[in-house]
Amino acid sequence: MAGSDLAVWTYYSGGVWVPFDEVTWSDTHLFFIKKQVKPWEPFTLDGVESRWVRCQVRPKQVERMLE
Repeated sequence: MAGSDLAVWTYYSGGVWVPFDEVTWSDTHLFFIKKQVKPWEPFTLDGVESRWVRCQVRPKQVERMLE
């Protein structure tokens, strides 16, 4: 699911969600590579302020992921 053809991984900066430049993985870890100078800013979600990572499955990819 880390592959960019299945999902978009983003972080919050300047009032918008910004895609990471690259996402890679190993058997047990995801690696988020951010080459832009934009800061990774706190965002409040369900009353919890933190630096969140958001993952959105690309349209029509759910069936493909389940194959």
